[in-house]
Amino acid sequence: MYFIYPKRLRAILRLTTFLLLCLLFWQCEKPDQAASIDLDSFSNEDQVAIGRTMQEQLLNMPNVFPILSKEQHKCAYDRIEILFNTLLNTSVVQKRRDFDWDVHLIDNDDIQNAFILPGGHLFVYSGLVKYLQTESELVAVLGNEIAYADKEFILTALIEAHGNVTMSNLSTGRKVPNLVEILTTLPNIEYDEQSVFDADAVSISLICPFQYDATSLKRFIEKADQSQIAWIRSKKGDMNERVQHIETLSARCGTDEATFEERYMSFKKNCLQ
Repeated sequence: MYFIYPKRLRAILRLTTFLLLCLLFWQCEKPDQAASIDLDSFSNEDQVAIGRTMQEQLLNMPNVFPILSKEQHKCAYDRIEILFNTLLNTSVVQKRRDFDWDVHLIDNDDIQNAFILPGGHLFVYSGLVKYLQTESELVAVLGNEIAYADKEFILTALIEAHGNVTMSNLSTGRKVPNLVEILTTLPNIEYDEQSVFDADAVSISLICPFQYDATSLKRFIEKADQSQIAWIRSKKGDMNERVQHIETLSARCGTDEATFEERYMSFKKNCLQ
């Protein structure tokens, strides 16, 4: 015997089934299937999320970014991390407690470069560490990279290069199909002149309270410009104006500060072979 539902009841059942199916598909939707978003601004938490996603993928690209093990290269990491954390623990760094600051060394002596991710993940090529001549030069470079993250210059550069929607998707866990390509080109991300000058100012501000020679940044940049190493090529602006800007800022820091050249040479000999 067949039971025939009244028309009204059948309509209610069809609507209920439809709603249940909609709810099921909505609950099963994966992040990479969700529609793209376009944020108006990025909070510290958004930048941390972007950095974590980018770092996770980058660490899974050993053919492009061969990261030195912290366990096997403890000597190298210990010294660089001490300097890095010393700079971070100053009032100059506004997001020192908000970001996931850390350091990774890339095993490539042929590249003299460093770059930082939103959220404070710093990557330094062994080629740059060996190219530097003094500990004060290393501190100056670390201060520069800290500024690019703390002042959100790296976020701005990524938005200009890859679009606001891409960064918005990364901040919310949505899949970005070209993330590997973005990371591959990241070491050569370009900074505009104002960002470069501002980062130099931050770097000098970080160095000044300590006994490091603030003019080391100027000397390193002049040498890097002559050699046209990768770290310098991505920074826009007139080099003479940049050097003059650094000289003016450095003059406020005093004179006869130390470069710690011998200590740095010993560090390279003992920890980077």
